[in-house]
Amino acid sequence: MSFVAAAFLAGLVTLALPWWLHRLETRDPRTRLVSSLLLMRPVEAPRQRHRTVRYRWLLVVRLLLLAVLTFAFAQPLLERAPGAAAATPAVAPRVLVLDTSLSMAAVMDEARDRALGLIDDLPAGIEGAVIGAGAELALLAGPTADHDALAAAVRGAAASATRLGFDGLLGRVATLVAGVSDAAAEVHLISDFQASAMPDRFNALVAGNDLPVQFHPLRARRDNWTLTGALNDGRLTATVRSHADVPRRLTLVLESAAGELERTTLEVAAGASRSVDFAVAQVGGADRWLRARIDAADAIDGDDVLHVVAPGAGVIDLPVYVAAGAERQSDYLHAAVQAAAPRFRPGPAALQGPVAVALDGGGLDAPEARRLRRHLAAGGGVLLSAGTGTRRSGALPFDGPALGDRLADPAAAGPRSVIGIDLRHSSLGGAAAWREVQVYRHLVADAEQDNVLLALDDGTPLLLEYPVDAGRVLALTTALDPQWSSLVTDPVFVALIGAALSYLAQEDLPRSAIAGEALTLGAANAQLFDSAGARLLSLGDSAAGGSLRVVRPGLYTLRTPNRERLLAVNPDPRESQPEPADPALLARWQAAATAGSPPSAAQPASAGPAWPLAPWLLALLLLLALLEPVMANQGRAGVGT
Repeated sequence: MSFVAAAFLAGLVTLALPWWLHRLETRDPRTRLVSSLLLMRPVEAPRQRHRTVRYRWLLVVRLLLLAVLTFAFAQPLLERAPGAAAATPAVAPRVLVLDTSLSMAAVMDEARDRALGLIDDLPAGIEGAVIGAGAELALLAGPTADHDALAAAVRGAAASATRLGFDGLLGRVATLVAGVSDAAAEVHLISDFQASAMPDRFNALVAGNDLPVQFHPLRARRDNWTLTGALNDGRLTATVRSHADVPRRLTLVLESAAGELERTTLEVAAGASRSVDFAVAQVGGADRWLRARIDAADAIDGDDVLHVVAPGAGVIDLPVYVAAGAERQSDYLHAAVQAAAPRFRPGPAALQGPVAVALDGGGLDAPEARRLRRHLAAGGGVLLSAGTGTRRSGALPFDGPALGDRLADPAAAGPRSVIGIDLRHSSLGGAAAWREVQVYRHLVADAEQDNVLLALDDGTPLLLEYPVDAGRVLALTTALDPQWSSLVTDPVFVALIGAALSYLAQEDLPRSAIAGEALTLGAANAQLFDSAGARLLSLGDSAAGGSLRVVRPGLYTLRTPNRERLLAVNPDPRESQPEPADPALLARWQAAATAGSPPSAAQPASAGPAWPLAPWLLALLLLLALLEPVMANQGRAGVGT
C-alpha cells in the first residue's frame, strides 16, 4: 500500500481526544434519605477517583470516524502484485540519430560502432529507428523490431558534404519521430558536436523537443587541412587553412578541362593559413570551370577540393525593335546600355540573343511582333516601353494587360511621382532614388497587383512584369522620352537598364552554391544536370518555384531555354573546423535534454496497477457519521434510567 498524501497521516493524533473525553470522572447522582444529621459526626472521607472508560462502543465508533477521515485525506493506493508481463522492465523504442555531416568523415567508423552497440543492447522485440542528420533529416530505417535491418542501415550510413546545425535539431527529430510512431521513444544523438554548429541562443537547442535524449560525443581528429578560395579580377586566390597540431608541406594543384594548369608547394604552420594566387584569364566568351585541390591525404577528403566557375567575357547580342515614331527612344536606350551594360551589343532585329528590346512595342508591324512572340516562346525576355502606337493598340503587347481609354496627362493633375518600389526585385538594381522621377504622361494599365514592380502615386502601374509562354516581359507604361517623364534624364535610368537586361538575359543565375543549402533559381524554366548528365531539377520543378538542395560538391550545368550556365558547388567551410563545443555548454544541453525520461532498460517499471481506496473510505465515513449520533443518544437514555 502507498499513499498519495502521506503527510495527512499525522492527523491520527486526534484519536487521543475521544479517548480522554470518555475517561473523564463523573459524579454519582444517586442520594440516600436519613432522618436527621444531628447525631452524625463530620469526618474527612478519603478521595478516591476511579477513571474508567464508559460507553465503549460509542468510543469505538468515534475513533473509527477520525481514523477513516484521516486515511481518506491521505488517499491510500492498494497495489496489485505484478503479473508476468509487469515483471519485465519496460523498454522504450530507441531512435538513433547519426550525424552525417562532412566533419563526421574523420570519425564515421567510431560513430557506426557506437550505434551498433546501442542496437545490440536493445532487447528483442523492441522497436528502433535510425535517422541520418545532415542538411536535412533522413529516416534510414524503422521504426522496426528487426534489429538486423537497423544494423544494416547504420553500416550503410556515410558522411555527406553537407552541414549539420544544432539549432532546432532536437525539435525536428521529435517531429519526425512523432510522424512515424505513436510510442514514446528515447533518442541517442551520435555526433562530434562541433562548436561551429552551435546556435547563439541556448533555447534553440531544446526548442520543440519532448523526448529524452542521450548524447554520445566523439573525439574529432585534428589532422585536417581545408581549401577555400575566391575569384577576383582574373585571379583565383586559393587559401589553405590548417586545423592540425603540426606543420605540414602541401602541394596545391590547379586544373581545368584542358588538364593540369599549375602546381605549387607551400609550408602551412599548425593552426595557420597560406594563400596562393593563380592567374585565370578567360579564353573565349563562354564560362569555364577550374578546380584547385590539395594533393595530400588528411582526415576529411571532401574539403580538399575547390570548384570555381570563371565567367566568360563574351558580348551578348541585344536586338532592338523600334516602332515608327519611337526613334528618339532608341537614342536614350543606346546611351544607357553603353553606360550600364557594355557587355550587351544593341543592334538590328536580325541579331539573336537571350533578351530583346521593343520600343513602343504596341506599334510594331506584324512580322516584328511575330518574331518577338517566337523569341518569348523559346524562353527569351523582352523589355518594352510604351508610346502612341501602344496606346492605339488598347493593350500591352503579347497578351499583356488592357489599357484604359485615357492617356494620363499632367495638364489635368500635374506630374506623378513613383511609389510602391520593391527593391528586392533583380530588375530594379536596388536603386533608391525613384521618388525623384517625375512622370508626365503614361498609359493606364489594368494589371494585377502582384505583377506591378513600380507604381505611381495615383496607384497606376509604371513598371510591371508578366509571363508570355516560356518567356517574360518587363513593360514600362511610359516612353523613353523626356516629354513623357524625367526617367531618361535621371541616373536611376542607367541602373534600371543594366539591371533589367541582366535579369531578362538571366545573367543573375548563380555560379556558385554551398552543398546542402537551399538553392533558389531566378529562372522560371530551368534544368540542373550533374557532371554525369543526370537531371536533378526539371522544368516543372523550377516553374513551380521549388528550391533545391545540391548535396554533393562538384560542377553542374544549369540550363534555361536560352542560356547555359556552369554551377560550382563546394562544402561549407565551417564543417572543416574540428573544435568541439564547450563542455559546460554540452553538459547543460544534456541535462535539459534528459528531463522527463520514459521507462527504459535502466528504469524498472512499476509493480502493477494500483487501486485507489479513498472512495471506499468516504463511503465508510458516511456510515460512521450516521451511526455516531444514534449510539450517543442511546447512551444518554441509559443514563436517565
